[in-house]
Amino acid sequence: MKYKEPLKENVFARFDDDTAWALGLITADGSYNISRPNELTLYNTDYELIEKFRKIFNTNKKIYEHKTNRIGNKKVWRLNLSSEQMMKDLKALNAYGNKEERNPFPLVPDIFKWAFIKGLYDGDGNFYKGTTSIAGKKDIIKFVYYWICQQIDKKPNKIYQSSNSNGTFYFQISKNDSKLVWNELLKDCAVVYDSKKVKKVIDYFRD
Repeated sequence: MKYKEPLKENVFARFDDDTAWALGLITADGSYNISRPNELTLYNTDYELIEKFRKIFNTNKKIYEHKTNRIGNKKVWRLNLSSEQMMKDLKALNAYGNKEERNPFPLVPDIFKWAFIKGLYDGDGNFYKGTTSIAGKKDIIKFVYYWICQQIDKKPNKIYQSSNSNGTFYFQISKNDSKLVWNELLKDCAVVYDSKKVKKVIDYFRD
């Protein structure tokens, strides 16, 4: 009988900051295989981020280098998790299926929404010269952007469609407003881990 690595299957039975962060990351970077309906695969270039994600599930499942897919000169890492219960929970949270079908944000309690956004940023966010942007499918991008604008008391601007990716939209937050957003996010989000992308933001505003 093949040994099966232990896995905490009911992670999404209740919310905390780590759970919300993991859900945001799955929404951005999670991948599902039709032939393996109970399997979730997470891809990212940040190995430590994958380790943090794995720890939330209390498992030592091996992290593999995804050798067939690199982003520039960066290695891509992948982690496979398999659980029928986890899939049921992800479906109930509307975080399953093709990327355009996923929008768990309205189901995340307000107190944990910043943590979810941090996970979404770790997957599909970008920070450039003080401005913050997150890309994804239109529905979730609208929900997240309008909620952020409410929190910082700003009128929403336009949501843009990416010119080089079919069906992908993004919002962009100015340098001054980005500082407000990151102050709120880092203050109200208790996720222990700060990814390389988040540390870049912290260093920018510290300077």
